[in-house]
Amino acid sequence: MNKVAVFVIMVFVFAACKKEKLHNDILNGNWKWVETVPVIALPLIPTGVQRPTAGETYILIFNSDGTYRYTQNDVILRSGTYTIRKNATENREMLTYSDQPGSYEINKNSDTLTLISDAPGAGYSKYVRF
Repeated sequence: MNKVAVFVIMVFVFAACKKEKLHNDILNGNWKWVETVPVIALPLIPTGVQRPTAGETYILIFNSDGTYRYTQNDVILRSGTYTIRKNATENREMLTYSDQPGSYEINKNSDTLTLISDAPGAGYSKYVRF
């Protein structure tokens, strides 16, 4: 095989495996936590629903510069940076935080955001635009 053919094949292999970094504006804004549903890993069976108690407001704030804050009643619980990547082979958008292990699959429409953890048994959390 000549060097050009090998190069072309390698380009296609790397293109199929690459993770594309996406623009952070897809999550830009304030999201109010509605609920978290933990699940048993296999099969995916919900184990209950966790919701904020009366008087508690949790807000997840994503900024277009790649920073975020998570607040409870305006007190910052966590903050840092985040990255969104699209897995080219699975066509999924994944969110990672600088200060948290693992990643989250993003399911979003204009007013609802669901973050599905890739950790076994962690489940998913729902937010509404706030």
